Amino acid sequence: MKNRFKISIVFVLLSLGALNAQVGIGTTTPSTVLHVEGGSSGEFGLLSSNLTGTGAGVNFQDQTTTSRFHVGISARGNDMFFRVGNSPQARLDANGLFGIGVTTTPATRLHVESNGAGEFGLLSSNLIGTGAGINFQDQTTTSRFHVGLSARGNDMYFRTGNANQFLFGANGYFGIGILTPRAPIHLANFMANNRQILLYEEANDNHQFYGFGINASVFRYQIGNLSASHVFYGGVNATTSNELFRIRGNGSVGVGGVAAPAARVDVNGYVKVASADTIGDAAPQPGMIRYNNTTNTFQGYVGGATPGWVNLN
Repeated sequence: MKNRFKISIVFVLLSLGALNAQVGIGTTTPSTVLHVEGGSSGEFGLLSSNLTGTGAGVNFQDQTTTSRFHVGISARGNDMFFRVGNSPQARLDANGLFGIGVTTTPATRLHVESNGAGEFGLLSSNLIGTGAGINFQDQTTTSRFHVGLSARGNDMYFRTGNANQFLFGANGYFGIGILTPRAPIHLANFMANNRQILLYEEANDNHQFYGFGINASVFRYQIGNLSASHVFYGGVNATTSNELFRIRGNGSVGVGGVAAPAARVDVNGYVKVASADTIGDAAPQPGMIRYNNTTNTFQGYVGGATPGWVNLN
Protein backbone atom coordinates (compact mmCIF):
# COMPACT_ATOMS: atom_id res chain seq x y z
CA MET A 1 0.00 0.00 0.00
CA LYS A 2 2.84 2.38 0.92
CA ASN A 3 4.64 1.72 -2.36
CA ARG A 4 1.47 2.43 -4.35
CA PHE A 5 1.06 5.71 -2.45
CA LYS A 6 4.67 6.75 -3.23
CA ILE A 7 4.24 5.89 -6.90
CA SER A 8 1.02 7.89 -7.05
CA ILE A 9 2.75 10.98 -5.63
CA VAL A 10 5.58 10.68 -8.16
CA PHE A 11 3.14 10.43 -11.07
CA VAL A 12 1.14 13.42 -9.78
CA LEU A 13 4.30 15.57 -9.52
CA LEU A 14 5.47 14.47 -12.97
CA SER A 15 2.10 15.24 -14.45
CA LEU A 16 1.93 18.64 -12.80
CA GLY A 17 5.45 19.42 -13.92
CA ALA A 18 4.53 18.54 -17.48
CA LEU A 19 1.57 20.95 -17.24
CA ASN A 20 3.82 23.66 -15.68
CA ALA A 21 1.62 23.36 -12.59
CA GLN A 22 2.84 24.02 -9.03
CA VAL A 23 2.15 22.26 -5.74
CA GLY A 24 2.19 24.10 -2.43
CA ILE A 25 2.47 22.49 1.01
CA GLY A 26 1.69 25.02 3.71
CA THR A 27 1.12 27.74 1.10
CA THR A 28 -1.69 28.62 -1.34
CA THR A 29 0.66 30.50 -3.67
CA PRO A 30 3.44 28.09 -4.66
CA SER A 31 6.29 29.63 -6.61
CA THR A 32 7.95 26.39 -7.80
CA VAL A 33 6.83 22.91 -8.89
CA LEU A 34 7.05 21.86 -5.22
CA HIS A 35 6.90 24.70 -2.69
CA VAL A 36 7.03 23.84 1.02
CA GLU A 37 6.43 26.52 3.66
CA GLY A 38 7.78 25.57 7.07
CA GLY A 39 5.47 27.86 9.03
CA SER A 40 6.67 30.17 11.81
CA SER A 41 9.52 27.82 12.71
CA GLY A 42 10.87 27.91 9.15
CA GLU A 43 11.13 24.14 9.33
CA PHE A 44 10.70 21.48 6.66
CA GLY A 45 11.47 18.05 8.06
CA LEU A 46 11.92 14.50 6.81
CA LEU A 47 11.40 11.91 9.55
CA SER A 48 12.13 8.18 9.54
CA SER A 49 10.39 5.72 11.86
CA ASN A 50 12.59 2.86 10.69
CA LEU A 51 14.81 2.32 13.69
CA THR A 52 17.02 -0.13 11.81
CA GLY A 53 17.44 2.03 8.71
CA THR A 54 20.33 4.25 7.60
CA GLY A 55 18.71 7.62 8.26
CA ALA A 56 16.16 9.96 6.78
CA GLY A 57 17.10 12.00 3.76
CA VAL A 58 16.51 13.30 0.27
CA ASN A 59 17.77 11.55 -2.85
CA PHE A 60 18.33 13.21 -6.23
CA GLN A 61 18.18 11.73 -9.71
CA ASP A 62 18.26 13.13 -13.21
CA GLN A 63 18.26 11.31 -16.54
CA THR A 64 21.91 10.23 -16.16
CA THR A 65 22.01 9.25 -12.46
CA THR A 66 22.40 5.50 -12.00
CA SER A 67 19.67 5.35 -9.36
CA ARG A 68 18.08 7.56 -6.72
CA PHE A 69 20.35 6.00 -4.10
CA HIS A 70 23.52 7.33 -5.72
CA VAL A 71 23.13 11.04 -4.83
CA GLY A 72 21.53 12.46 -1.73
CA ILE A 73 21.60 14.11 1.70
CA SER A 74 20.57 12.27 4.84
CA ALA A 75 20.50 12.51 8.62
CA ARG A 76 21.88 9.75 10.82
CA GLY A 77 21.53 10.49 14.48
CA ASN A 78 22.59 14.15 14.80
CA ASP A 79 24.99 14.08 11.84
CA MET A 80 24.41 15.01 8.20
CA PHE A 81 25.80 12.83 5.41
CA PHE A 82 26.39 13.80 1.77
CA ARG A 83 26.12 10.82 -0.58
CA VAL A 84 27.51 10.69 -4.11
CA GLY A 85 28.53 7.71 -6.22
CA ASN A 86 26.37 5.46 -4.03
CA SER A 87 28.48 6.06 -0.89
CA PRO A 88 28.82 8.80 1.77
CA GLN A 89 31.61 11.17 0.72
CA ALA A 90 31.24 14.00 3.24
CA ARG A 91 29.93 14.36 6.77
CA LEU A 92 28.92 17.31 8.97
CA ASP A 93 28.66 16.13 12.54
CA ALA A 94 26.72 17.51 15.49
CA ASN A 95 29.85 19.31 16.79
CA GLY A 96 30.24 21.33 13.62
CA LEU A 97 33.16 19.24 12.34
CA PHE A 98 33.14 18.68 8.57
CA GLY A 99 34.80 15.70 6.96
CA ILE A 100 35.48 15.18 3.24
CA GLY A 101 36.31 11.60 2.34
CA VAL A 102 36.10 10.74 6.05
CA THR A 103 34.31 7.50 6.93
CA THR A 104 34.48 8.05 10.70
CA THR A 105 33.89 11.10 12.91
CA PRO A 106 35.88 14.14 11.65
CA ALA A 107 38.78 15.06 13.95
CA THR A 108 38.98 18.80 13.20
CA ARG A 109 36.77 21.65 11.97
CA LEU A 110 37.75 20.65 8.40
CA HIS A 111 39.04 17.10 8.07
CA VAL A 112 40.06 15.96 4.60
CA GLU A 113 41.07 12.37 3.89
CA SER A 114 43.17 12.33 0.74
CA ASN A 115 42.68 10.02 -2.18
CA GLY A 116 44.98 7.09 -2.90
CA ALA A 117 47.70 9.45 -4.11
CA GLY A 118 47.85 11.26 -0.76
CA GLU A 119 46.56 14.38 -2.47
CA PHE A 120 44.27 17.20 -1.45
CA GLY A 121 44.07 19.74 -4.25
CA LEU A 122 42.50 23.09 -5.06
CA LEU A 123 42.11 23.62 -8.80
CA SER A 124 41.17 26.74 -10.76
CA SER A 125 39.62 26.61 -14.21
CA ASN A 126 39.96 30.39 -14.67
CA LEU A 127 42.71 30.56 -17.28
CA ILE A 128 43.15 34.31 -16.85
CA GLY A 129 42.89 34.35 -13.05
CA THR A 130 45.60 34.84 -10.45
CA GLY A 131 45.88 31.23 -9.32
CA ALA A 132 44.12 28.72 -7.11
CA GLY A 133 44.62 29.01 -3.39
CA ILE A 134 43.38 29.21 0.17
CA ASN A 135 42.57 32.44 2.00
CA PHE A 136 42.52 32.85 5.78
CA GLN A 137 40.58 35.32 7.92
CA ASP A 138 39.96 35.74 11.64
CA GLN A 139 38.10 38.48 13.49
CA THR A 140 40.90 41.02 12.98
CA THR A 141 41.90 40.29 9.36
CA THR A 142 40.91 43.15 7.03
CA SER A 143 39.48 40.75 4.44
CA ARG A 144 39.94 37.18 3.27
CA PHE A 145 42.17 38.44 0.44
CA HIS A 146 44.82 39.78 2.83
CA VAL A 147 46.25 36.42 3.99
CA GLY A 148 46.58 33.23 1.97
CA LEU A 149 48.49 30.66 -0.06
CA SER A 150 48.10 30.24 -3.80
CA ALA A 151 49.51 28.44 -6.82
CA ARG A 152 50.35 30.27 -10.04
CA GLY A 153 51.77 28.03 -12.67
CA ASN A 154 54.21 25.79 -10.79
CA ASP A 155 55.10 28.37 -8.10
CA MET A 156 53.65 28.85 -4.62
CA TYR A 157 52.90 32.33 -3.30
CA PHE A 158 52.56 33.38 0.35
CA ARG A 159 50.30 36.41 0.78
CA THR A 160 50.13 38.69 3.84
CA GLY A 161 49.01 42.30 4.19
CA ASN A 162 47.16 42.04 0.86
CA ALA A 163 50.42 41.48 -1.05
CA ASN A 164 52.52 38.47 -2.04
CA GLN A 165 55.51 38.52 0.32
CA PHE A 166 57.20 35.14 -0.33
CA LEU A 167 57.54 32.88 -3.34
CA PHE A 168 58.61 29.24 -3.41
CA GLY A 169 59.57 28.65 -7.02
CA ALA A 170 59.34 25.48 -9.07
CA ASN A 171 63.16 25.54 -9.28
CA GLY A 172 63.40 25.23 -5.48
CA TYR A 173 64.35 28.88 -4.98
CA PHE A 174 62.71 30.77 -2.10
CA GLY A 175 62.23 34.52 -2.31
CA ILE A 176 61.58 36.73 0.74
CA GLY A 177 60.21 40.08 -0.31
CA ILE A 178 61.00 39.25 -3.92
CA LEU A 179 58.93 37.20 -6.36
CA THR A 180 61.76 36.38 -8.80
CA PRO A 181 64.35 34.61 -6.60
CA ARG A 182 67.67 33.93 -8.31
CA ALA A 183 69.26 31.80 -5.56
CA PRO A 184 68.06 29.07 -3.18
CA ILE A 185 67.35 31.84 -0.61
CA HIS A 186 66.97 35.35 -2.00
CA LEU A 187 66.18 38.37 0.21
CA ALA A 188 64.89 41.57 -1.36
CA ASN A 189 67.37 44.46 -1.57
CA PHE A 190 64.98 46.94 0.02
CA MET A 191 65.16 44.96 3.25
CA ALA A 192 68.79 46.05 3.86
CA ASN A 193 69.38 46.93 7.52
CA ASN A 194 71.44 45.89 10.53
CA ARG A 195 69.14 42.92 11.27
CA GLN A 196 68.77 41.13 7.96
CA ILE A 197 69.00 37.65 9.50
CA LEU A 198 68.51 37.31 13.26
CA LEU A 199 69.88 34.13 14.84
CA TYR A 200 69.74 35.06 18.55
CA GLU A 201 68.42 38.17 20.27
CA GLU A 202 69.68 39.71 23.50
CA ALA A 203 67.40 42.74 23.17
CA ASN A 204 64.87 43.96 20.63
CA ASP A 205 67.04 46.52 18.87
CA ASN A 206 69.36 46.75 15.86
CA HIS A 207 72.57 46.10 17.81
CA GLN A 208 72.23 43.56 20.63
CA PHE A 209 71.76 40.41 18.58
CA TYR A 210 73.66 37.67 16.75
CA GLY A 211 73.14 37.58 13.02
CA PHE A 212 73.79 39.26 9.71
CA GLY A 213 72.89 42.55 8.13
CA ILE A 214 73.52 44.80 5.16
CA ASN A 215 74.60 48.45 5.30
CA ALA A 216 75.88 50.68 2.50
CA SER A 217 78.63 48.59 0.82
CA VAL A 218 78.96 46.58 4.07
CA PHE A 219 78.19 42.93 4.80
CA ARG A 220 77.60 43.06 8.56
CA TYR A 221 78.46 40.25 11.01
CA GLN A 222 76.87 41.12 14.36
CA ILE A 223 77.49 39.88 17.90
CA GLY A 224 75.34 40.92 20.83
CA ASN A 225 77.94 42.46 23.18
CA LEU A 226 81.63 43.35 23.48
CA SER A 227 82.42 40.22 25.49
CA ALA A 228 81.27 37.95 22.66
CA SER A 229 83.39 36.75 19.73
CA HIS A 230 83.20 35.93 16.04
CA VAL A 231 84.74 32.45 15.81
CA PHE A 232 85.53 30.27 12.79
CA TYR A 233 85.83 26.49 13.21
CA GLY A 234 87.04 23.53 11.18
CA GLY A 235 85.68 20.03 11.66
CA VAL A 236 88.13 17.40 12.87
CA ASN A 237 85.82 14.40 13.12
CA ALA A 238 82.23 13.52 14.04
CA THR A 239 82.61 14.88 17.59
CA THR A 240 85.29 17.58 17.44
CA SER A 241 85.98 20.94 15.80
CA ASN A 242 89.11 23.09 16.02
CA GLU A 243 89.01 26.84 16.41
CA LEU A 244 90.75 28.54 13.49
CA PHE A 245 90.24 32.25 13.92
CA ARG A 246 88.60 34.55 16.50
CA ILE A 247 87.65 38.22 16.56
CA ARG A 248 86.77 39.43 20.05
CA GLY A 249 84.14 42.07 20.67
CA ASN A 250 86.91 44.47 21.71
CA GLY A 251 88.59 44.12 18.29
CA SER A 252 91.42 41.76 19.34
CA VAL A 253 92.19 38.91 16.94
CA GLY A 254 93.37 35.43 17.82
CA VAL A 255 94.74 33.16 15.08
CA GLY A 256 95.47 29.45 15.32
CA GLY A 257 93.28 28.67 18.32
CA VAL A 258 94.07 31.68 20.53
CA ALA A 259 90.81 31.97 22.48
CA ALA A 260 91.93 34.95 24.61
CA PRO A 261 94.26 37.13 22.51
CA ALA A 262 96.68 39.15 24.69
CA ALA A 263 97.36 41.75 21.97
CA ARG A 264 95.47 43.31 19.13
CA VAL A 265 96.72 40.37 17.02
CA ASP A 266 97.83 37.20 18.80
CA VAL A 267 99.08 34.37 16.59
CA ASN A 268 99.72 30.78 17.67
CA GLY A 269 102.40 29.81 15.14
CA TYR A 270 104.54 31.44 12.49
CA VAL A 271 103.81 34.74 10.77
CA LYS A 272 105.16 35.34 7.28
CA VAL A 273 105.76 38.93 6.20
CA ALA A 274 106.01 39.62 2.47
CA SER A 275 108.53 41.96 0.81
CA ALA A 276 106.06 43.91 -1.33
CA ASP A 277 106.54 47.68 -1.29
CA THR A 278 102.82 48.33 -1.72
CA ILE A 279 99.57 46.65 -0.69
CA GLY A 280 97.32 46.77 -3.70
CA ASP A 281 97.09 50.45 -4.66
CA ALA A 282 97.96 51.66 -1.14
CA ALA A 283 101.29 53.32 -0.49
CA PRO A 284 103.31 52.37 2.61
CA GLN A 285 102.19 54.02 5.85
CA PRO A 286 104.13 54.68 9.05
CA GLY A 287 104.04 51.65 11.33
CA MET A 288 104.05 49.02 8.57
CA ILE A 289 106.65 46.26 8.52
CA ARG A 290 108.03 44.05 5.76
CA TYR A 291 110.75 41.54 5.05
CA ASN A 292 113.27 42.77 2.47
CA ASN A 293 114.28 39.79 0.34
CA THR A 294 117.23 41.68 -1.12
CA THR A 295 118.91 42.60 2.17
CA ASN A 296 117.33 39.75 4.14
CA THR A 297 116.22 42.13 6.89
CA PHE A 298 113.01 43.09 8.60
CA GLN A 299 112.13 46.70 7.96
CA GLY A 300 109.67 49.19 9.34
CA TYR A 301 108.23 52.23 7.63
CA VAL A 302 108.75 55.49 9.48
CA GLY A 303 107.19 58.89 8.92
CA GLY A 304 108.40 62.36 9.76
CA ALA A 305 110.58 64.61 7.64
CA THR A 306 112.26 61.70 5.84
CA PRO A 307 109.74 58.87 5.57
CA GLY A 308 110.92 55.49 4.37
CA TRP A 309 111.87 51.94 5.26
CA VAL A 310 114.47 51.36 7.97
CA ASN A 311 116.05 48.15 9.19
CA LEU A 312 114.64 46.80 12.44
CA ASN A 313 117.79 44.85 13.49
